[in-house]
Amino acid sequence: MRYNNETRKKFYKEAHTDIDRIRINPMAEKGWISLDSFNLVKKEEIEECVTRVMTGIEARIVKDIEKLVDRKVQEVKEKVDSLEFKYQSLQEHVTQLGKQHAEQLESMEIQMTKTHDLAKEANKKANYNEQYSRKNNVKIMDVKIDGDESSETLITKVFNLFNNQGVILEKQDIMAIHRIPGRKGSTKPVLIKLMNNQVKSNLMKKRKAMKEAGNRIADDVTKLNSGLISRLTLHHNIDSAWFFNGSVYGQTTRQERVKFDIYDNIDNVIENFRFGQRIKCVFFPAQLHHVPVYSMLFEHCDVFTYNNLCFCILPYSYNLEE
Repeated sequence: MRYNNETRKKFYKEAHTDIDRIRINPMAEKGWISLDSFNLVKKEEIEECVTRVMTGIEARIVKDIEKLVDRKVQEVKEKVDSLEFKYQSLQEHVTQLGKQHAEQLESMEIQMTKTHDLAKEANKKANYNEQYSRKNNVKIMDVKIDGDESSETLITKVFNLFNNQGVILEKQDIMAIHRIPGRKGSTKPVLIKLMNNQVKSNLMKKRKAMKEAGNRIADDVTKLNSGLISRLTLHHNIDSAWFFNGSVYGQTTRQERVKFDIYDNIDNVIENFRFGQRIKCVFFPAQLHHVPVYSMLFEHCDVFTYNNLCFCILPYSYNLEE
């Protein structure tokens, strides 16, 4: 702390005033200073004394302030450290929760994928079983309804239809017969459950003749297989689609007959089918490698040997005889 001249003069003036008020105590030898002794003190000494006192006061004040500031700074630092620790703890907790959430999400996605695959497989098997249960069923279209129709009259009518085409049916050949819902505005088809597949084959052989006579015969196809056939007929690479012996087939624009299932990707199945047709695997005994027909294979492709047996993969069009 610095003092200017005016401050010093004011201080000196107040100091002299205080000194004048001092009464001389007879106990001066015990520590009191007489007025005469005080007058002998030089101005410089007073200034030095005052300066020293003020410097000490200033130092103590500064020290107290520093202590106070240090204490406050320490308190703030402790609070900041506490907040930082809490923040790090929260951040670690959030990170841990994020990892747990990601793991749970991944686990759920895997489980959903497995569930989806299992559901698809279950539907495929259920569709197969349903279709298998219908393997001896046939549907006859456009069988007219005459008045109050009963099971007996319907059986007689169906017998007459097949008898006209040279197919002889016995009553024991039919396990069940009834009409099923059809398209709006059309005659309800007749569904027949036959005794065995041989009887069905005999009827299906007359499919063309029955169609020409005005009564179409069709397999009893499940809803999923019917949807697959509709999807195939709408595909740009498929010319026609049909049901045969429990499965759905399609003929491509390249006249390829390909088998399809209800969840198949049509393009992928066609591509895999064509890829399988492009290559073939040839096996021959290793001791025949010197024969010209087989020795040429070593020049044109990679030949593998295992347990005295050689095999290689060739284009499907490759002809060994040439």
